[in-house]
Amino acid sequence: MRVYPEVIGVASESSGGTDTLERPDNLPQDGGQGPVPVVGTDTVIECRGLTKRYRVALGYEIEALSSLDLQVKRGEIFAIVGPNGSGKTTTLKLLLGLIFPSEGDAFILGEPPRSRRAKRRIGFVPEGPFFYQHMNGEEVVRFYGRLCGLRGRDLRARTDELLKLVGMSKRRDVVMSQCSKGMVQRIGLASALVNDPDVVLMDEPTSGLDPIGAHEIKELTVRLRDAGKTVLLCSHLLEQVEEVCDRIAILHRGSRLAYGPIDEILQITDQTELVAINVSEDAARQLAAMSSESHTRAGELHCMIKEDADPFQALDVVRQGGGELLRFGRVRESLEDAFIRAVTASAREDAAISTDAADTGGTADMTGGSDEATAEEGGEEA
Repeated sequence: MRVYPEVIGVASESSGGTDTLERPDNLPQDGGQGPVPVVGTDTVIECRGLTKRYRVALGYEIEALSSLDLQVKRGEIFAIVGPNGSGKTTTLKLLLGLIFPSEGDAFILGEPPRSRRAKRRIGFVPEGPFFYQHMNGEEVVRFYGRLCGLRGRDLRARTDELLKLVGMSKRRDVVMSQCSKGMVQRIGLASALVNDPDVVLMDEPTSGLDPIGAHEIKELTVRLRDAGKTVLLCSHLLEQVEEVCDRIAILHRGSRLAYGPIDEILQITDQTELVAINVSEDAARQLAAMSSESHTRAGELHCMIKEDADPFQALDVVRQGGGELLRFGRVRESLEDAFIRAVTASAREDAAISTDAADTGGTADMTGGSDEATAEEGGEEA
């Protein structure tokens, strides 16, 4: 079995949120090759026309990723989102050098993906990690620490730090065969940070975690960014991505549909939201008549004013009804809304292209048939 010490995992704190990430003092550099060169710009990860095709049958290929262009900046959280089969995991595998591109180039820290110099500065969190079943959590983290060159007191200190970070300090002695899926994921996350990476790649990092565990992983992801690290994650949990990411790329069928700062991708809708308290019953009825949606929650009246209604008239109703305005303004769509909008538009475009191709093919067939008939007539005349 060949072990790749360059590819290690990432994690989250179970309570407090006061721990800080520190680089082990004696963590080996690059085996005499010198440190990884500093990228001249703020770009840490770059894809240029990255394409991957798989041969599935003789003479037949499927394109899992099509001409992907993107840049991930230093110290940001970047997310690649998309449905299953959109090319998210393929992108990560290409960036890690686990598979080769059919076309295009990728760079991490200014190096090709298969460069050992770059891999030593990368942490990787796979979806559904698997470890030796006879090892316990502490042994797994120590195992990866030794692969990265840590020994003795430094290895013990780093292991304790990371187990605490992922909330596994009190369950460090549980063997992998008896761990739940969430526990295994936490150990995998801890292993990703053992080499104190500059770049952390995560594939569905909250997979198998309960809501509390998922929230802790989100908090750690933000702390990694605050510590100056760059995080690239792939996820289909759009709500979680929206909460923590600085920029995103939306993939669908291997193609990039949207790319940029999340605030620029999420559009402002035509709907106006109004939230008020202490509104009289009569005013509440008037507001409900002006709204496409109206409900009261925890003493607050929430209204979505109809597009054909005057939102400022609704303000007057609140004031005249003795209410207090808490929030008023246009609604920004959620990441889920933006995702569905982009995918739906892409599907319509694909359908239009298919229709045009079918129409063109039909015309060509009719023309070809006409030519054949002409040739046959010519033959008969001859």
